[in-house]
Amino acid sequence: MVLKTTLVILGLSTLVSANPYFINTPKIPFNFGNHITGDYFSEYIYANQQKRVVFEVLIKDVDISEWTQDGMSGHWFAFGLDRVQDNDIHWDLIMCEFKYNPSDPHNEMHCSDSIWDNDEWWNEDQYQESAFIDSQKITFDQENKKVTFKLDIVKRFHTPIGHQDTVITDGSEVKITWMYGSMEAGFPVFRKSGSKRGNAVIKLDNLDEYLAIENAKHHEDL
Repeated sequence: MVLKTTLVILGLSTLVSANPYFINTPKIPFNFGNHITGDYFSEYIYANQQKRVVFEVLIKDVDISEWTQDGMSGHWFAFGLDRVQDNDIHWDLIMCEFKYNPSDPHNEMHCSDSIWDNDEWWNEDQYQESAFIDSQKITFDQENKKVTFKLDIVKRFHTPIGHQDTVITDGSEVKITWMYGSMEAGFPVFRKSGSKRGNAVIKLDNLDEYLAIENAKHHEDL
């Protein structure tokens, strides 16, 4: 099942966060098929001059009534991005999996920097340096047999040439294929017929403009 989502997203002109360590653009909300919601923003890290986009993801009320407790069932979701640089057959992918095992005190969602063929197949990126979870919170409602995931996922704009990642340009539009589904026998049911998918476009604010404003303020204070 493939759904189409159209987002009309406007950048804001106010600075949200600035300190000696990083600078953030304003948060912008997203809603991918009503199942994956949250906010995103661009961020610049002064220490390593790194630009990245942060997704604050909320996945609410996932049904757990048919889950087993052996780590074989659960939930997955993913953001498919643009083509991998210097590659005509693979697309960049942020893949997140949760395998339900209540006896494991560290039972968490795991996200991997991955690639896919825009259809039925995916695999982890061999470098694992472009996308990662910054924080997460998982809340179970055992009475109603539901679980809610709250995650902060980071995607870097650039990686070295030859690595298995797309290049995100500051201030650009980013095409996303969102998808989610169930886990069976410990693996995501990734095929189109077994998952829900849709397409969206997000618009990043221009970090360079915010950096210029902040640098101008810094010079005025000297």
